[in-house]
Amino acid sequence: MSIKNPIVNFVHAVDTEGPLSESLNDTFERLKLLFDIDLKPDKKTLKKLQNKEIDLNGKEESVANCISPKRLNFIDSLDELNSLLNKIFSSDFRENFLDSVGNPYRFSWFCIDHVGFEHNPRKRLLGYHTILENYLKRLNLNPQFKDTIQWHYHSVPFNRSAHSFGLNWSFDNCHIQVFARRLIDYNLFASAYRAGGWIERPDMHFWLEQWIPFDYSNHSINNSIEQPDYVTGRFADWSRAPQTWCGYHPSKKDYQVRGDMNRCIFRSLSLDARIGSITEEDIELAFEEAIKGNNPILSVTNHDCRDIADEIENFWPILKKVMARYPKVKLIHANEIEAAQMCLSLKKDIKFELNILWQENRLIVKSNKSLFGPQPFLAFKTLSGDYYHDNMAYHDNLTWSYEFDWMTVKKDDLEAVAVASSDEIGDISIKRWDRNI
Repeated sequence: MSIKNPIVNFVHAVDTEGPLSESLNDTFERLKLLFDIDLKPDKKTLKKLQNKEIDLNGKEESVANCISPKRLNFIDSLDELNSLLNKIFSSDFRENFLDSVGNPYRFSWFCIDHVGFEHNPRKRLLGYHTILENYLKRLNLNPQFKDTIQWHYHSVPFNRSAHSFGLNWSFDNCHIQVFARRLIDYNLFASAYRAGGWIERPDMHFWLEQWIPFDYSNHSINNSIEQPDYVTGRFADWSRAPQTWCGYHPSKKDYQVRGDMNRCIFRSLSLDARIGSITEEDIELAFEEAIKGNNPILSVTNHDCRDIADEIENFWPILKKVMARYPKVKLIHANEIEAAQMCLSLKKDIKFELNILWQENRLIVKSNKSLFGPQPFLAFKTLSGDYYHDNMAYHDNLTWSYEFDWMTVKKDDLEAVAVASSDEIGDISIKRWDRNI
């Protein structure tokens, strides 16, 4: 069935990780780890590898892709990153990429906090809010672009190196600390997520189901993966996931197949990456799904440690080419929440509101409508500067409570308490109590 006014919502979800450096020695160390290629670090050798001029027993193409000049062209300092951001936060840049109704380009910044790490050989920006604060300033100075901030996370690995991937969230509680600190310090709560390294595992799968309605992590691609760290599925594996731009509710046992969980997982493909980049065929599928009466989200992703502007400039002509073949379909720049709500036909009714009240040392939390998950997220900060999250007592579908006493933290020792949640359509409500207000 075709519809009269088909729309493709376009969402650019940036994995916002800040600068990243890689020396010549680092590059050759990575070649050794990934491809078992042991060569002396040398610029001439690097050039030959990039040009596929060294016999690698069939690995030439994969190696050249992995260490191509554009892949090694990292944004490696905060000054360089800010120079790039000055460009893409300009009206001149945004208005070069208008949607079908004249709206300028938009970004959804999925911000990470690099925390829990003890080794930082690639010189990432470490610490809570370090990257977030840089982007909050940009958004506050440029509200006309309607950019948004959501959550991106890398699990802490056993070696605690900031350039390695962990495969579970049970090793530490850094993800909880990030959530609690953003809520307490900046009144921020995420309703959308992108998986670091595209990695999802059962503990992550179930944690997200408590809090995050929309997950833009599906990296299901048509082309084969030839990078050795991903080919076996040891990190990301989306080989069984639906290749649709309309999202799906995952199964409890397998995040890649359709099931009855509440969270919706959407597809988001890389603009230009060594592990599967978006193709013209992928783009065309979104327009076909729109023609058939769906509300697809064409979502792309990349990293701010690379030249975002250049990747958009290379991608846009391909997108325009497809748009020209579907003149009845409108492409609309949208943020990640608006697009999801339209895709899933989620209708707004009454405004979502949490409310809190104290009965001596007992905090009562009430909602005026059903939540996305089982309870609001509770965070509190002590006068000594510690941040905590805990579960609340459930009383009914709209009421919860928590007692601050000798078993938890005494109310007299609290600096701030905050609760937050998404409702069933992804709208957020936050309420807080502060000692000095």
